[in-house]
Amino acid sequence: MPRGGRRANSGRRRGSKNKATIEKAIIAERDLAETQASGKKLAKEVIEDLMNTFVDLAAYYRPVMPGQPETNRHADKDEFEKHAIHAFEMAKALAPYQSPTFRAVMVAPPPSQDQAQRVTRFTFSIFDGNRRDGPPIIEHDPPVPLNAAE
Repeated sequence: MPRGGRRANSGRRRGSKNKATIEKAIIAERDLAETQASGKKLAKEVIEDLMNTFVDLAAYYRPVMPGQPETNRHADKDEFEKHAIHAFEMAKALAPYQSPTFRAVMVAPPPSQDQAQRVTRFTFSIFDGNRRDGPPIIEHDPPVPLNAAE
């Protein structure tokens, strides 16, 4: 029976989770279940509730825009502004939980011909035929550019 080395169909399957990842997922699920069982809300749920409350309060005190026929008997510009600012702050805090974050990716231009790396090829011939007494013969090819598609 062979020992050591790689054997077919041995080891953890590609893409499967290791023990540490599985344990972290179990702990996260347990914490979430405990939070839900205790009746406590998650922080993002509290932020969303506050945001909706401030949006409703801002709508209640919203002043009537010029040219609109309807009137709001509760219109108060200062109260509206105060609640709108709070709603904005809550929405800004909640946004990372609800939307993906996009980041700029910098793409480097391809290197010019002058900057291209060169490859040097060596051919070693230690024993040439039956000759074992002389020094090794080393052949050297000139440098070849990496993108030598020509």
